[in-house]
Amino acid sequence: MSETFGIKRLKRIDDWIEVVSAKNYRENFSAFECANRWSDVKTQFPEPIGSILRECPFPELTDLAIRQIYAEFPVWLDTHSTPSKNDLMIFTEAPGNRKVTIAVEAKCEESFSEQVKVWVRKMDKPIPRRQRKLFNAPGNAVPRKLRRLAFLNEVLCLNVGVDSPVRYQLLHRLASAILIARQTFAEATVMLVQAFTDSPRNFEDFRYFCSLLGFENATKNRVIGPYYTYTLPNIPVYLLYVQDRRQSDGPLSPLFENPQTTEAA
Repeated sequence: MSETFGIKRLKRIDDWIEVVSAKNYRENFSAFECANRWSDVKTQFPEPIGSILRECPFPELTDLAIRQIYAEFPVWLDTHSTPSKNDLMIFTEAPGNRKVTIAVEAKCEESFSEQVKVWVRKMDKPIPRRQRKLFNAPGNAVPRKLRRLAFLNEVLCLNVGVDSPVRYQLLHRLASAILIARQTFAEATVMLVQAFTDSPRNFEDFRYFCSLLGFENATKNRVIGPYYTYTLPNIPVYLLYVQDRRQSDGPLSPLFENPQTTEAA
């Protein structure tokens, strides 16, 4: 039996609402869809995620059993402020006491936040006009964000510049998966995008990010990897973009039905 936590143990959907906040818990929004998809799971992954992992060619990702799920899980990056807040962080085990961590980013129509070239130049708070000469000139990269970008590049073994169109959220979400895997001595880690609507924009942003990691022509519903970093030189890192369904949609495609192994979600 797995356990789910937020600021407390999450036993009912009302507990999830308290964690994600009522203003975010709206039908057809990712917080709503994610909570309803994961609130009743036990040790098995909901479909179609379960089928994709069972059938992938990477043995370290097969036979995974969920042990703990944490909603709105913060991972500290280069400072003790502005953490990478994961929609879910899932801790799993497989035969042989193999541990795998999975960082989940849920999406409906929401984008992956801003492109790096926009994010890195955006001040944290608007500066009063009379004080602007004392601070960073408009259009220049914010020093704090330059340090964050350098940290992410180091963790991910990338060289993303200040004019990059890659989405900032994809960078820190993968970094959070890697950092938690290192802290928990996991044998593999996965960044999972769970898309509840078919957003071409989000998938193209994901494909572009994969290309920076050396994986061209990424596809949905297929585990991508392994990727290795200096942070985890011997631990494989994987990415997965799952096209899921909303609660208001019809049943899953028969492609993902597996009555012998699927556990009700």
